[in-house]
Parts: sequence; C-alpha cells; structure tokens
Amino acid sequence: MLSALIGSVSRVFLGGIVVIGMGGEARGAGSTWQAVRLGGGGFVTGVSYHPAESGVAYARTDVGGAYRWKPDLDRWVPLNDDLGRDDSQLTRVVSLVLDAQDPERVFLACGQYLPT
Repeated sequence: MLSALIGSVSRVFLGGIVVIGMGGEARGAGSTWQAVRLGGGGFVTGVSYHPAESGVAYARTDVGGAYRWKPDLDRWVPLNDDLGRDDSQLTRVVSLVLDAQDPERVFLACGQYLPT
C-alpha cells in the first residue's frame, strides 16, 4: 500500500483509482507512488473512511471481498477471505457501511448472481 500524506490530506492509489481523503499524519516531504497489492483480479468499487477515527479505512471490491487498511502493518487486510467455495459469491461486496460509534464494526451487503 502506498499512501502519500501531505498535511491532513491522504492520497491512496488503488488499482488505477486515486482516492483523496482527510486524516492522517505527514510522513515527510517526498512521496513515492506504487500500485496497491490486493491480489487476484477485479477492481476496487469503493473506499470508506471512518468519520470519527483517523486512519481507519475500508475498501470493497467487485469480486475480491472487503479489506481494512491497517496502518501499523502498512497494508490492506482481507476481511472475508475465510469464505469457502460454496460461499464464493459473497466475495462481491455491493455495499459497505461503517458504524460511526465503533471503528471495528463494518456492515457488508454481499453477493452476486452465479448460475448453478
């Protein structure tokens, strides 16, 4: 994961999408941009930043599940990689909603049509 933090504005490059959000601390004057390693195919369909907790971000994808940004690890951590083959259609995250009171709680609307 690459982020360039300038003042309180953060920029994150996610598979061809530049997301600009508020929050974070400056990490120096220079910035280096790289592609984010999410693994697999597909694309990021949305990024949500927690309204009250700086540095907390969640990403949703079309076929790769949901991810949470872990600043201490400096990478995105998958949230629903534990799904088995029978539930693989649940890796499409249609919507993601954050709990404004609890930065550890996230609600996912998941699923896609797969022929049987």
